[in-house]
Amino acid sequence: MKKEAGANAPAAEAQASPVRPPLLVEALFVGGRIVVVAIGVGIAITSLLSGCSPLWMAVRVGTSVLLIGFVVWSIGWAMSQAALEAVASQLQQASMAPPQRSAKWEA
Repeated sequence: MKKEAGANAPAAEAQASPVRPPLLVEALFVGGRIVVVAIGVGIAITSLLSGCSPLWMAVRVGTSVLLIGFVVWSIGWAMSQAALEAVASQLQQASMAPPQRSAKWEA
């Protein structure tokens, strides 16, 4: 028997495509990074303009970046968990559903 060229195309396409997080989670990760960097730069500029020593500027920027980063990470973790639980419940409901009968006659 001769194999068709397109028979394995969906399987190869499924393996080649990367798994991506939901758009909301991905937007939260990108937005969180932008917010953390913007706050760090803002605090650095404010510290420089106020005449603060470089050591205290580094302490202020480091502390703020760590704290804001932890808050953003916590929100992202919660959103990721919620997305995973939603997908898991959908898969569980799909596996509990009775199989659909086809309209074809089978002999």
